[in-house]
Amino acid sequence: MNNRVKFYSWLIAQLGRRRMTFAEIADAWMDATANVYREELTLRSFHRYRNAIVSQLGFMVECGGKADGYRYYIRKDPVECDEITEWLLSSLRLASLHDMLQYHNKVMLEAPPRNSYQK
Repeated sequence: MNNRVKFYSWLIAQLGRRRMTFAEIADAWMDATANVYREELTLRSFHRYRNAIVSQLGFMVECGGKADGYRYYIRKDPVECDEITEWLLSSLRLASLHDMLQYHNKVMLEAPPRNSYQK
């Protein structure tokens, strides 16, 4: 799988969890298992990838501005982002996992999140 596509999937997952500055994103990408070749993320590439994510997947990577510390976050376009897009993202994540298995002889899976609702 193309490293660019891996980045798209990885970034959407990261920003879906929390808001991040560009510096935090670049640092996390250097340590990400999806970044097999340890390619550095430049600001110019990041903005190019942001635009590609919007046009190809319907997720908007937006910046909160000065008041938010210039942190980026994901906003789904309700028209563009549908079940097919979610299915595509899941497929990309599985393909990325397959690619990572080529470089490692062991896989450690994290425990799934527990249901926070107590009855």
